[in-house]
Amino acid sequence: MPISDNLSKIPWSEQTRSSYEVWYAIVNHPTLLKAFWFRYSLLARPNSPPEGRLWAIYFDEEDFKQPEVNDKQFLITQTFPWSEIQFSEEGGVQFGPHFLHHHRAGGSISGKNRQVSWNFTWTPAPQCHRPVANAFLYSLMSKSIHLTPNSQIQMNGELIINGEKIEFSQAPAHQGHTYGTQMPLGWIWGQCSQFNESDQACFEGVALYKKKSHPFPPARNSFYLHYQGKEYAFNRWFQILRTNQSQGTLPLWNFEARHPELWLRGNIRLRPAKFAHVAYLTPNDQFLFNHNDCLAQIQLTLYHPHETKPFQTLTSKRANLEFVFREGSRKDFEPHYIL
Repeated sequence: MPISDNLSKIPWSEQTRSSYEVWYAIVNHPTLLKAFWFRYSLLARPNSPPEGRLWAIYFDEEDFKQPEVNDKQFLITQTFPWSEIQFSEEGGVQFGPHFLHHHRAGGSISGKNRQVSWNFTWTPAPQCHRPVANAFLYSLMSKSIHLTPNSQIQMNGELIINGEKIEFSQAPAHQGHTYGTQMPLGWIWGQCSQFNESDQACFEGVALYKKKSHPFPPARNSFYLHYQGKEYAFNRWFQILRTNQSQGTLPLWNFEARHPELWLRGNIRLRPAKFAHVAYLTPNDQFLFNHNDCLAQIQLTLYHPHETKPFQTLTSKRANLEFVFREGSRKDFEPHYIL
């Protein structure tokens, strides 16, 4: 895969305004229900110089044996001034000593009586996945571009939380890159690369919304499936505008899509009371409210075209799912969640 897919796409300088760029990754433990989400974001608001922010969320199913959310599930975030932001020829970005590059990532962050550090390496994917194939169509849908430079990779490394080391070996992972001058008004995004029935299958889907509303209004939907060595992209203009369908209402996303060789129906569900709440500040000084889970439940049902009986069902408890919308109160979130 070209390193250029992870190089900065915004011409950043201290004078840049009203822009954002994000590099993020999610790694799921190969045998335990544990997941780690880390994010390196740049934001330039209309009247402020660019700043960087490092994010970390840890998910652990063992911490939720009680009905209430256990204190061990957490989000930590930290800001960095423009003077500490660097761009690498390896792709990605660096905030002081913390970095995400084309084939490796590392960082550490403290907060809420926790110290978290990570160090991961991976072999880059052979090609970049683009959720919407037509750039002009994407421009009509959003002022933001989403790329998936590393759709289905395996990470090796370690995560250390307050001195406790969690090792990841050949762990299923995903790494994306998003940028633009405006964030969408709302979206639902889901991904999974660790299914019970197939360790080679990989799914990613996104629903983009152009109206303010919650529950969500009708969306433009794009999907991708890698199954039995073959790629199925449900992202052409006629699929996005006509045949792809979805309905999302917290905590469940239902969707369906049609490809000339395969039809897909599926759903992903956030775990009740176990997902993270994040508030993002956008380049136009508004807030987006993110409901995020990296141990969500997914079910995909695959059909041959024009047949009513499925030939395969794929399931997992290691899916990634986020609902993002503009409605919400800033008071609903702790101050350190606010970018």
